[in-house]
Amino acid sequence: MACKERAGFDSFSESVRVHLRRFAASARQRSRELERTLVVNRQSATSWKLAAGSSKLTFMSPFTTRVIAVVRRIPVGQVATYGDVAEAAGRPGAARAVGNIMRDCRQRDVPCHRVIAAAGKLGGYGGNLELKRGLLRAEGILVGRSSIRNFGAHRARLSSRSHATRRPRARLTKHKGRKLR
Repeated sequence: MACKERAGFDSFSESVRVHLRRFAASARQRSRELERTLVVNRQSATSWKLAAGSSKLTFMSPFTTRVIAVVRRIPVGQVATYGDVAEAAGRPGAARAVGNIMRDCRQRDVPCHRVIAAAGKLGGYGGNLELKRGLLRAEGILVGRSSIRNFGAHRARLSSRSHATRRPRARLTKHKGRKLR
């Protein structure tokens, strides 16, 4: 009886080994396919990043990547407005887009709490203004009920490093009496 059980165990363990080999082979194949996809996307100037604390790849446009890089450069104890960040990222006037990027950013190493609304107002922080206020106070910034006191002293001077030579977009103008679309 022991020989039959032993023979059954060996066949079972062998079948498990076969399944594991097949699984590993398909995982390697999926990994190669994903790598090829990432190379193609890298060539078309897009970014795929792993979200913090997740195994999901998320798409990041070049503008999003620049915004996050600018926000990471804001020093401790200073703040920048959404407009300042948009300008430093190479797109003046895209303050609302910066707000959307900050809302969706889940990376722990990005200090989103240092980005505030115009004129020193706190703006949003996922609806948790108490947390934003507390984080700013912990960095030594005087925060009132809804705005930053002495905003000019705490405002970060951001510059667009590599995007200073970027050409402005062409404006739509009238041409021979009609508007261009």
